Amino acid sequence: MKTTATMRPCNSDEREEPNQTGAASPCRSAKIAQINIQHSKGSFPVRIPEGESFRVREILKEKAYSLLPWRSRQGPRIAMDVGANVGLFAIFMKMADKDSIVHSYEPAPQSIALLRQNLS
Repeated sequence: MKTTATMRPCNSDEREEPNQTGAASPCRSAKIAQINIQHSKGSFPVRIPEGESFRVREILKEKAYSLLPWRSRQGPRIAMDVGANVGLFAIFMKMADKDSIVHSYEPAPQSIALLRQNLS
């Protein structure tokens, strides 16, 4: 996986205080990184808060969410990603198994916008 990054400031509606659980805002650095992921079928952009770009390396390159190579003979792998953040797990699953189905749920409005962009 090869990556390149460019930055842009967050929009004012992306700047929010930490949520009720105390989790830091994904836009805390006030910059969004666009990282271009090189895959066997080409390149695609992933947008992620600049301070969290380490997650791309952990999840996509180091395969922190590696799953057993097992797959049901009855259909595609199905996963629920609760707390999907910006969608890196869903991207990882689709890269690992193009037939996988991932249901992604994210409560934080500032992450939902990036999640939608990344998975569109």
